[in-house]
Amino acid sequence: MFLYVKTKRPINTLNMNDTFLIDNQTIDDLQLFESPKYNRSVYAYFDYTTTLGGKTRLKELFQTPLRNIYDLQTRVEDLRFLYEEIENISFQKEPTDFIEFYLANSDSPKKYSFFRALKKSIQYQYKKKQEQYNKQRGLIEILDTISFLNELCQELQKKGQVSFIKNLSILINTIYADAFIRNCLEKNYRKLKGIRLERCDYLIRKIYRQEIRDILNYVYQLDAYYSVALAAKKHSFSFPQYIQHDKSKLELKAVFHPFLHNPIVNDFSLTANNHLCFLTGVNMSGKSTLMKSIAIATYLAHIGFPIPAKKMTTGLFNGLLTTINLADDLTQGRSHFYNEVLRVKFVAQELSTRKNLLIIFDELFRGTNVKDAYECSLLIVEAFSKHPNSLFVISSHLVEIAHNLKDITPIQFKHFQTQFGTNGPTFNHILLDGITSDRIGTWLLKNEGILEMLNDMTNNNDTGH
Repeated sequence: MFLYVKTKRPINTLNMNDTFLIDNQTIDDLQLFESPKYNRSVYAYFDYTTTLGGKTRLKELFQTPLRNIYDLQTRVEDLRFLYEEIENISFQKEPTDFIEFYLANSDSPKKYSFFRALKKSIQYQYKKKQEQYNKQRGLIEILDTISFLNELCQELQKKGQVSFIKNLSILINTIYADAFIRNCLEKNYRKLKGIRLERCDYLIRKIYRQEIRDILNYVYQLDAYYSVALAAKKHSFSFPQYIQHDKSKLELKAVFHPFLHNPIVNDFSLTANNHLCFLTGVNMSGKSTLMKSIAIATYLAHIGFPIPAKKMTTGLFNGLLTTINLADDLTQGRSHFYNEVLRVKFVAQELSTRKNLLIIFDELFRGTNVKDAYECSLLIVEAFSKHPNSLFVISSHLVEIAHNLKDITPIQFKHFQTQFGTNGPTFNHILLDGITSDRIGTWLLKNEGILEMLNDMTNNNDTGH
């Protein structure tokens, strides 16, 4: 099951495919979204929204990768601007909730006349007190919001041009252009009643209903963007930079996994000339964490969000596919190894059609015997090395594979080192050039006392007989 996300392409931008490929396996590997399987997600690190509409908008942004530089750069510029203005903006949930209730209320006026307004105002003297309260409070919340946004837009536009702030300002000016509403805004609209209340209600919910709805949507957009900018500030994320003409390039400075407290950071890069990284290191050395970090940063860059790194320069990919936590498919009766074969087949098919992908495999063919794993991995890595339009990160604990790939120019070799001391192995999680021959399997068996335990069991059984 695959997620293809269509995006709009503005005029005069790069002519790229309008879909970004990411599938459920990748989403699950990276814990991008909320799931019953995990107690945290990458999405949650960006959710500081205060309004319900802002939360909905944030999810839409997070689930929609963009496929052109124009949209991505515009979003990054908007977010960076809000990042600098983070102290000057705040949101409250209650006003927007009541505005939504007020706009959705079934007593919305169909037409306006002086006599109809007079009749309503007289009725409020004796009954329908709740209806009058709803109108008064709804109008107060809307006019409060418009007044606040008008001041905010004026202040922010003095400091720089932000696309959605400019568009919001145009909408607000449309409302201010109405002489009656402008008069209400300039005077004490908190005491609206009688005929003035009815007329203002008619204008807001009938004549300018769509403009008010659009303004509210911009409030939600602002809430979502503010949430992302605040996350960047809290988690020390930076903003990605995009390359327009060199798509097969990915460069990360001090990248880290957002889930880790006080993480070790690493530099990493791939180019068309060295487009495949073969990664070695023992279990627990940091291979999987690095691969997830690279993939998470790449996904975030393709939605125009801040990334967990000091700096990132990247081309635009047609998709991102990872294979890190591949499970058995018991419902189909498939073995782990057969699932791995099908996964590689799927990736090969996508490479033949989409070309420019970032592909990540953690421990190729771990579900079979060592000989098969070695031979299959060698064949696949050699084949991937012939696709310079895509970038690959592949890890393996079979260091013999690496030694047989050393003469293939597009492949770079990286490893994580294991240091052995009197207390056993330690890991510094620092990425190094070259290939490692470190092994800890036997040490772990002995250290956990497993062999001693089994031998004692054997001796006891022999004694009993």
